[in-house]
Formats: sequence, structure tokens, C-alpha cells
Amino acid sequence: MRTMYGVEKLFKTLKGFKQLFYTAVLNFLRRILKIFFDWPDRFMLPSENSTFGWHRNWVSVRILTFLYVSYKLMSKDFSIFGFAPSKILSIYPHEVYPWEGGLCLLGVPWVVDLASFHWIHWLVPFPNIQGLEIIQHVAILLCLLVVFFGKGPKHLFPILAFICISYLWGFVWRSGSELDDIFIALQVILLYCLFKEKDALVLQPNRESVYKKSKENGWFYSMVILVFCTYYFYAGINKLTDINFLQWVEYDLAGMIGVASAMYHHGYHIEVLAPLQFLKDLPIINYTLVPLIYIAELLIPLMFFYRKWIPLFILIFTTFHLTTWAVGILFFGNFVMWLTLIPLESLFERKINPVEMESLSR
Repeated sequence: MRTMYGVEKLFKTLKGFKQLFYTAVLNFLRRILKIFFDWPDRFMLPSENSTFGWHRNWVSVRILTFLYVSYKLMSKDFSIFGFAPSKILSIYPHEVYPWEGGLCLLGVPWVVDLASFHWIHWLVPFPNIQGLEIIQHVAILLCLLVVFFGKGPKHLFPILAFICISYLWGFVWRSGSELDDIFIALQVILLYCLFKEKDALVLQPNRESVYKKSKENGWFYSMVILVFCTYYFYAGINKLTDINFLQWVEYDLAGMIGVASAMYHHGYHIEVLAPLQFLKDLPIINYTLVPLIYIAELLIPLMFFYRKWIPLFILIFTTFHLTTWAVGILFFGNFVMWLTLIPLESLFERKINPVEMESLSR
């Protein structure tokens, strides 16, 4: 009887520890979720008369986007296309990634030429090396003008910048190298060209127009979010059309990290994120991290309707791009563009309650 009583007491004790463990885990998860979900006022404020609109200091979106694009322009040399043979400039995306048995609507020559303003070369020849250098320098100047002075007269600065940037990257798209981290930034620039709200200079910010709640501010921020949603959601759709569900756990991410690390240490020209090389010894990421990213890509449209989820998606896709950096694939621009969704300026604001405001005004 004493033995049975001891066993029963032991089971009750273990059951209590089990319940305590579950409670501790749940409390920990609640705290983690609280960090991300209980700060909506730090990430956005409701905009007046706008169903899906949110107020943001869109000047930070302008500055980050155009500074990043100016950096991209300064780090590339488009003049090499000035002496490239015509055959090199005829490798359009639909030839690099053919869709056999289907109708290819995008990536065909006339669509790429229209989108990149290369339709002008249906009438006139390509520019020489000096001409491309001039266009590149003008694009850099226009980006910096937008950073410091905004849209300029009649939205002239961002419109001309968009034309020059699209034209220069058109050479990349039509030479078989369309994969680049410029797409999100280019779409945000196009939205900025259509944005009607008054601009504020960087050196002399017009706080009344920048910080006020308006439908224009809300629509612009909502459209920027929609750019992210469509970009990653289409990548998720590819996971449904190109592979089956069983293949979601067949991608050997750990092995790819090991291969990239070996190539890097043997002198191959490949940039890898050294602190994450330990992941090559964790094959469990093949069955956890990879499917998680696929699911997040399919669920990202929820970010448009539930803005409190923005921090969670920022965390997920920042982790994703850090992991791809470990295999030598760095989308630096995506890191920068995700920053545009974070109200960096409001994180340093001091919130004053009415009582304190009244005491300060005395």
C-alpha cells in the first residue's frame, strides 16, 4: 500500500511539473508575442477616413529607398553595355526561364522593352560608353535630389529618376541576368511618383505635412505594404506550382550552406555569412526553417489587412535573407526595404501625456 501511495504521489508530482512546464512555455510565448503585437502605435497610427490606411512618416521611406538605389547605381558600371554585342543584349528572361507548354506573358522582348523604356531603340541605336556613363551619373544625381529635396516641380525628380533607373536595369534584364534586389525599390519609386502629398525637405522638415493623418499618407503606406505582399506571395505561389508538398522538406539547406562554406574557404568568389556557418551541422533546418518560409510567403497577404503582424513578417523574412546569405545569395536591398516599414523616427519620439503637456506649457 505504501508503495502504491508513493507511486501515486510521484505521478501527481510529475503531473504538477508538467503543468508548470507548459505554463512557463505559454507565458514565454505570450511575452514574445507581446513584443511584436502590442506595439502597433510604434509601427503605425490609424489614418483618418481610410479603410486600410495607416499614417507613417513617409519621408523615411523616400530617404531609405532613394539612398539605396543611389548606392546600387554607384556600385555598378553600366558602361560595359556600350560595347556589348547585340547578341548579348537579346537574352530576354523568357529565354533564360522558359515555360514549356504554357503561355509566357512576361519576360518577352516587347514587354521588357516597354517596361525598361528600351522601346526607344526600336527607332534609334543604343548609346555608346560615354552616353551610358552620362545617364548613370544623371540617375545618381536625381536620386540624391529626391533624398534632400523631394519630388521637385511637377514630380520631375522621381519621374526622371524612375525612367533612368528602369532604362539602365533594362540592359541587365535583357542580357540574361534579371535576378536582382532592385524590384521592390523600383516599385516603391513608381508609387512615390504618383504620391500627391506635399513633400518635406530633409534639412528643413515641414512637420505639418509630414506627420499629419491623411488619406494620401495612408494610401501610400498601404500600397508600399502591398508591394511586399505581392513580391513574396508570388514566390510562394511558385512553391505550389513548381514543386509538390513532399518536396518542401527535400531542399538540403544545411548541405548547401556546407558547400558554400567549403567554396568560400577554397578561394571561390562567393560571399557567405560566416556566423551562420554552424547551420550546416543542423539538418533539422531542412524540415523546419524551409517549410516555415514557404508558408510565410503564402500568408504574407495577411500583413496588408492586419498591420500588427508587420513585425512578425519582418522577423521571418529577415531571418530568411540572412540564411540565404549563408549560401552566398545576398539580397541586400530587401533588408533595406523592410526598414521602410519600421517607423524609425517614432521609436525615438517622447510621448507626453496631457498632464505633462499642461505643466510644460506653464
